[in-house]
Amino acid sequence: MIKKLIYNALSIINTILASIVYFFDYTSILPDVFQHVANDYVSSVVILILVFATIYLQWDRVKLVLIQIRGKVVPYIENIARKFHGVIALANVLALLIILILSVFIFLSVNSHKELTQLMATKYVASFPDDTRYILELLKKVNGMDDTLTIIVDYPAYGSYSNLEKYSKIEELLIRVSTQDKARINVCYYEHGLAIRDLREYRSIQEDSGSKEFKQWRDKFYPGATISTDEQFYNALLKVDTQLLSRMKSVDSNVRERAIILEKPPIFLWLLNDDYAVFSFSSGSNTFETTDSNLISAFKHLASEICLKHLD
Repeated sequence: MIKKLIYNALSIINTILASIVYFFDYTSILPDVFQHVANDYVSSVVILILVFATIYLQWDRVKLVLIQIRGKVVPYIENIARKFHGVIALANVLALLIILILSVFIFLSVNSHKELTQLMATKYVASFPDDTRYILELLKKVNGMDDTLTIIVDYPAYGSYSNLEKYSKIEELLIRVSTQDKARINVCYYEHGLAIRDLREYRSIQEDSGSKEFKQWRDKFYPGATISTDEQFYNALLKVDTQLLSRMKSVDSNVRERAIILEKPPIFLWLLNDDYAVFSFSSGSNTFETTDSNLISAFKHLASEICLKHLD
């Protein structure tokens, strides 16, 4: 009887230790796990199975060790158990209680999976100008079946200077999207005064004229032209925006655009319906993508205040 009690107590204590070890391992890799989940409920079940499978394996391992050494250890433990029978019984009860608490805690942690997965629906993707590839991916999702594309940027010809190769593809896709009869496109961008002030902060003909980007940009949009002053440079940059918007509107009357942003908005945004958004904070260069419904709902409200209500 004492042997069985001791054996069960040791097994339960080992289970507690295994649970604790697994719990800390589990929580330490939690972010990585949630990057790869595909379904909330399935993933929850899988994680629970892994937890209890680990407990079971650890339990059997301790039993095997006890069997191997019981000839030496068990008599010694029996002697102690005769003296501390009540303590061991209490430990048994406490062990069961701790297992129950840990199991409940892990279950609750797994059930919070949906909220964590929602957070993981938003992630960093790139820094400007490398973020243009993700804008391309968003534009490819526009199929014309009553899609609404909302763009809030500093300059409509986004990346035309800093990433000309990718911009050429963006321009091509924007024109293609504009030909979709049922697609609605809203574009809001800096008004002229803000655009000029913004350009002065990080562009000057003296610094840019010798760069590879400047030469590629000039050769594409202004071949053979002489651009020697900041004023010429800024106006030439903004003219590329105007040309893009004119092309888009020439193929689709559903394109609505206006230079109405009088001060820098908190974010730059490419929003497709209620499903997907690529955005960056206007104060930085890091870009993110999201399918988070709550975040997209907030973006729609922001877009309405900054842009859409001025286009209606």
